[in-house]
Amino acid sequence: MSSTGSSNSDDRESSDGPDFSDPELQALWGEVPLHAKIGNALDECIPSSLPPEVTSLLTAHEAGVSKVKHLKTSFHKTYLVHLAPPLVQQGTSYSCVIVQIVGSAMGDKAIFGPVPLSGATITKASELASLAGVRVPKILATGQCEAKELGSLDFVVEEFIDTHTVEDEVRAPRAQWNQIEKAVREKLNSMPLADVDVHPLPQFSTLLAYLQWLLTLVPAWDDDLRNPFVTFIEGAVESPPALLPPQLIHQDINGGNLLCSKKSGTEEWCLDALIDWESAAVMDPRLLSDKEPFRTACKFAKVIKGAYLADLFVQGCLPRCELGELIEGYSEASQSLERGSWIKHETWTSKVARAKAGGKGKKPQT
Repeated sequence: MSSTGSSNSDDRESSDGPDFSDPELQALWGEVPLHAKIGNALDECIPSSLPPEVTSLLTAHEAGVSKVKHLKTSFHKTYLVHLAPPLVQQGTSYSCVIVQIVGSAMGDKAIFGPVPLSGATITKASELASLAGVRVPKILATGQCEAKELGSLDFVVEEFIDTHTVEDEVRAPRAQWNQIEKAVREKLNSMPLADVDVHPLPQFSTLLAYLQWLLTLVPAWDDDLRNPFVTFIEGAVESPPALLPPQLIHQDINGGNLLCSKKSGTEEWCLDALIDWESAAVMDPRLLSDKEPFRTACKFAKVIKGAYLADLFVQGCLPRCELGELIEGYSEASQSLERGSWIKHETWTSKVARAKAGGKGKKPQT
């Protein structure tokens, strides 16, 4: 069985929008531009067949496209491409490759930075992970394709990983999977990156540096968010966590991305590769834990991202994103912070209304 960690059939993963239990959000959704519903936009602007720019790049490398299968569309659009003749690099032949069209410039994870997601960020993350000794798909080529209303989008051609893992269907037994995940994290954590050029990945040397950057994104009209967040920062300054060097973090190690296979004739499973490095960053790895103050910091990050996007929505300059997913993340984090007595939960549509009343705020950094 082979897989890229995703379903083996054509799969449209992105939804038409968030949970419309909020009628105000349902009414507002028609005003959201297509590029902020990136899953829909990718399917409308890019055909299920491979973009011609990708075919041209492969042809320039003396490879021929024999078969193309659209695997899924979510934040990005992914294809499985069979090649005859194969793509040859450094003496290795690749008869199958994965092509990913990079759709979202802003992802849904708590850790993000001022530089938008691109082919370059995925390439750099893969390079650093490989240096740490973690098996990842080789990046074979990158380029750009035109996508009608979306403009120029990066694409990445990477090695196809042969694996027994199939997302939501087949994975290693839990105990073995946990051991494999632990070994991967230990390898990543063994490579400090404080003095390494990791551009264009998001990079913050300390938790405080990240919090201070997040503070710059809080809209000028949102004192209800700014004031408690400043209080949280002051607490982190007064009782700072012990310093750890920034390290490469993945943010989305799950059963579909940690690809594993059973060794022939045994019950032992081993790592094939860790895929999907779109949310990679260089940060304090404790941000992925449930420890405080890191856990609350990540919740504030999602709420601040939501408020920032509400401001950009009013300005008419939302980034390419899957806004419905981001609103859901904002709402869950906001309600959690309310339970922790940090803020009073506010719907995203209420944020938009206050943004309209408060005037235009910051220009986008993505």
